[in-house]
Amino acid sequence: MNTKNFAALLCSPDGIALPASTLAVGGYVGLARNDEPMEWSHNLVSNEGLADLLSVYLAGGTPATAWYVAPWANNVTPGAAWTAANFDATAGEFTGYDEANRPVWTPGEVADQTISSILNAATFTINTAGTIYGAALVSAQAKQATTGKLFSAFRFANSRTFEAGDTMSIAYFVQAQSNA
Repeated sequence: MNTKNFAALLCSPDGIALPASTLAVGGYVGLARNDEPMEWSHNLVSNEGLADLLSVYLAGGTPATAWYVAPWANNVTPGAAWTAANFDATAGEFTGYDEANRPVWTPGEVADQTISSILNAATFTINTAGTIYGAALVSAQAKQATTGKLFSAFRFANSRTFEAGDTMSIAYFVQAQSNA
């Protein structure tokens, strides 16, 4: 079997679909500035994220102890080959916020095959003006870290410009569904 063609059958902008098992996995990310409503966009689960998912849940791999939200400032579109090691060099991680480290992604309980941080979005207190194009979910806490795993990356539908003193909130949810 040609694995490149097989992978193309499984992935779409809406998520990952496994036709033989009727399983679909996908996610959305929300971005808000100050008290504005969240604007929602699709995410991309990276090859590194997919490999980690398979390793942890089907091969006894070691799970990440936490996940962190890392915004980026380069005008780029995420790709499946993005990793934690190349994230900063590729996306230009935005670090102009007061928090010493990347904010932790704090989801609620899994319910109806969904896990989400909608009720507890990662919050950034902006101290340097800049334009944010997207964000990633990574397993390393330090800003600009090149270690750990990059689970997913999401380019926002519309970039947002932030000024010093603004608050940026990012929420992320993932849903798995059996279409049986």
